[in-house]
Amino acid sequence: MTSRPIGFVGETSTPVEITVKATQPVPAGTYIYLKFRVRDPISGQDLEREVVGVIGSVSFKSYVPIVTTTRSEISESYISELKRESYMNAVIVADITGNRTEPPRYPPPPETPVYPARVEHLKVVYPGRSERSVKIGSLLGFEELSISVDVNALAKHLLVVGTTGSGKSNFVAVLADRVAQLGGSVVIFDVHGEYRGLQSESHRVHVVDYEATINLVKTPIEMLVRFIIPESAATKQRRILRNALRKLNEEVEKVAQEYRVAYSEAVKRLYSRHRGGRGLRSSESVENPIDMYRELLKEYVTREHTVGSSSAERSVEDVKDKIDDFFEWHNVGLDTPNVSEIVGCGKVVVVDVSALVDAEKDYMLKVIAEDLLWSLKQRRIPPTMLVVEEAHLFISSKTQTWSKESLQRFIREGRKFGGMLVI
Repeated sequence: MTSRPIGFVGETSTPVEITVKATQPVPAGTYIYLKFRVRDPISGQDLEREVVGVIGSVSFKSYVPIVTTTRSEISESYISELKRESYMNAVIVADITGNRTEPPRYPPPPETPVYPARVEHLKVVYPGRSERSVKIGSLLGFEELSISVDVNALAKHLLVVGTTGSGKSNFVAVLADRVAQLGGSVVIFDVHGEYRGLQSESHRVHVVDYEATINLVKTPIEMLVRFIIPESAATKQRRILRNALRKLNEEVEKVAQEYRVAYSEAVKRLYSRHRGGRGLRSSESVENPIDMYRELLKEYVTREHTVGSSSAERSVEDVKDKIDDFFEWHNVGLDTPNVSEIVGCGKVVVVDVSALVDAEKDYMLKVIAEDLLWSLKQRRIPPTMLVVEEAHLFISSKTQTWSKESLQRFIREGRKFGGMLVI
């Protein structure tokens, strides 16, 4: 090596972690190179190994007590460097012996010199772009080295980790765009709405903004009841609403099947039938199918307790108030298409769930994961990459969520049919 070592391996080391001792620290994130000899106990041969790593944490330690003084004219003496030492923890990235990348298997011996890595060392680990990879950027400090991701390797799924503000979302946006440029299909579950208005670098990529809505007919009754009445102690109110929803949705589906129309048209016909026949108690005339559904639901709730005690009547009125609040503050729909109906080659579908509360986001993720998995199994859609932002909220080992099992199934079974998960 022509360059001077930045330090030496400390007292202990493992194949993947070492402690570096030096008189002066180097910045965290600095790439390092080590060359050392080890004896193979089986063959008895001396082997020469070359590895590259990266500096993690950096610290200084003084060997003598620090004494404060007011004498500003005191300057560092020639023995100052002898009174302190720097400790650095480093991670060994790969063994590059013979210009071939393999997992590190031998711990570097103590006192092994540690050098700054050069371009020729890192090229072995980061060989650049190939026909089956997408470029996502360049290596920090080595702009001439491009970093690429093998698209075929994504079939084993991908974990993106980093500190707050480190660029995880930007990486996902670049990766999704580059995969779509190759003709891939991408779905981004956008928790915070930060991908809305995503622009592609290529005119061949079509970005679709999909605003997630709660389908009033397709959503399971029990889930819908919890969304409208989140208080678990309101058992009487939930029972009233559950019965009303079940009866209303059965009628909506019956009309939709009988006349072969969409749910919104079925609600219109049902609303006209009730208003012109038995009549709705609301004197206001509405034209929006969503408002029609709301008035129908409130009427069905009223029918649950036409005669009863004052407490029962109060419960009915409370349910109707919560229905109004729910429809006012939540995105709901009747004919919302499934995500699988929108995905396609060269498309990035951004599912914006920022307007939903946590429980609704959880349910929406469950619906999307199951919809994509079923469509992949039926060969109805091309291989699709599902990106889940803030995945720790949904697949935590400490809590049970609605989407957790669906995502686990997507991981286990999806890759066999072209489903890839990025979290």
